[in-house]
Amino acid sequence: MRIVKVSLAVLLIFLVVAGIGWLIYANRATLFPQREQSGNVTPNSMPTATPGPEGVNPNSAGGTDGNGTEDAGGTDDDVIEEEKDLEQLLLEALDMTEYERLQLQAKYATSKEFLWNSAPINADERTKLAAKKAKMKGKDPRMYDAVSYPFSAEEAEAMRLELYDEICRNPVVGAMIVDGLRHIKLNGSYLFDTFSEWTQPFWDKWEAGKTPVFCTKKKDTWYVTDEYIDVAVNLCVFLDQCTARGIETKSTKEFWYHNAELKVKDVEALFSEGKLGTDNLPVLLFSIDRKTTGQAALFGFNVCDKRLEIFTPVKQSPTTGETPKPTETPKPTETPPPQEQKKKNPADSSMNQGNAPQGGGTQQGSTSNQSTGNPAGNTSQGHQDPATQTPSTTGNTSGQGVSPASSSKPPVDQNEMDYSPTNSSNSTPGQDQGTGESVDLANEGENSGEIGEPKTGTSNK
Repeated sequence: MRIVKVSLAVLLIFLVVAGIGWLIYANRATLFPQREQSGNVTPNSMPTATPGPEGVNPNSAGGTDGNGTEDAGGTDDDVIEEEKDLEQLLLEALDMTEYERLQLQAKYATSKEFLWNSAPINADERTKLAAKKAKMKGKDPRMYDAVSYPFSAEEAEAMRLELYDEICRNPVVGAMIVDGLRHIKLNGSYLFDTFSEWTQPFWDKWEAGKTPVFCTKKKDTWYVTDEYIDVAVNLCVFLDQCTARGIETKSTKEFWYHNAELKVKDVEALFSEGKLGTDNLPVLLFSIDRKTTGQAALFGFNVCDKRLEIFTPVKQSPTTGETPKPTETPKPTETPPPQEQKKKNPADSSMNQGNAPQGGGTQQGSTSNQSTGNPAGNTSQGHQDPATQTPSTTGNTSGQGVSPASSSKPPVDQNEMDYSPTNSSNSTPGQDQGTGESVDLANEGENSGEIGEPKTGTSNK
């Protein structure tokens, strides 16, 4: 009998230990989260990587604001599902027919004529105007690393349309945004890889020859190729799918800058990698918004030179769980014209007041909620004069970033020019659209000072 009792006790202890072991095994993911992540990483179990240099989180959707603050990207199921939906919407928007693409091309670009805003020929005017917009101080203030001209528009919507036109006509700006897609993550992948069907072929050609690869010449005028226009339209469609958030003054260490090369074939916008100080200027802001879990990415274009800048995404509101909506500038209320009051017959009025005067109201004006900021004139934050990067100041420069004008013509504003449609559907890089003769851009400098340095006395418009 004693043996039976001992056996039962041992069996009971075994069952209890086995039960505890089973409970631990069933809840191992909760009890030992790091051990669960030690195996192969799946989209639903992406670990949070250790922040890299300058506080950049390699798994973040949009990096940091330069202060090492982690972004709003998360790894929970809600975030993953919402980002999958956003990725699908972007891919569907970029899946266009040829007819739709042609319609969008007409919508985004005023013409196919090459825009010289980033060319060395305009460096003198570009750097001065960008510095003036940024309110930089000094004897001869310049923003030597300005990517392009300042926005000529003042309102956010007009700036957005101006940006689209520049993307379609200035390959330096287009390439800058394509490179920027390497730093914006959605659904576990950088957008450059998500759109690799068209970003990778473009980038391979850009690396090989920069701007001249995507330009062709007709008589004395340069135009961007149809191949480049296709990429530019994709970039504009992408921006249209993002949320336009108006103009705000924000700080970041992650931005692109002009490399100040003196030949068009070498000019490009380079990423600062957080090593060139902090930009703190007004930007035309865009975001990729999840439905309920905050922003997936936040980026913008500096109003002083259109450089791309990356910011920390905004987390959802702690009270409502919704991403804050961009502030819209209220429209002025209009007071309707006074209506003529019909005269009453005093005999029909019990009060016998006849033409009693009308009551009035007060007209309320509008106030703008748009943040204009107060950009500081700081020349020590990545815009100073490098000893070896002084840009060329030769040649006549154009008005507000349009093609270089001849010495006999006044500057022309790109927004006031007569852009007639140009038929270049059969154009190919290095071919004259008018004569069909081959144009060797590499040797073009022998006759016209290379692309970007046109012959004296000629104009692109």
